[in-house]
Amino acid sequence: MILSESLLLLAIGVGLGLPLTLLTTKYIKDQLFGLSALDPLTFTVALTVVSAMTLFAAWLPARRATKVDPMVALRCD
Repeated sequence: MILSESLLLLAIGVGLGLPLTLLTTKYIKDQLFGLSALDPLTFTVALTVVSAMTLFAAWLPARRATKVDPMVALRCD
């Protein structure tokens, strides 16, 4: 459940962020030194790093949650 919600947020973020980034490249191309505004390697690396960090950040609490005994968790509430 935790992983699926995190992947949904990642998909929404990429779905909104990538088109907005592509639309705003004409405004930031003067600030990019040595790169083109639509450099595919930069987009790929950034997307890979963000996706990996999202998966890692969601996997840690999900792994911890699987180790909790359900009866202990219910008694705490």
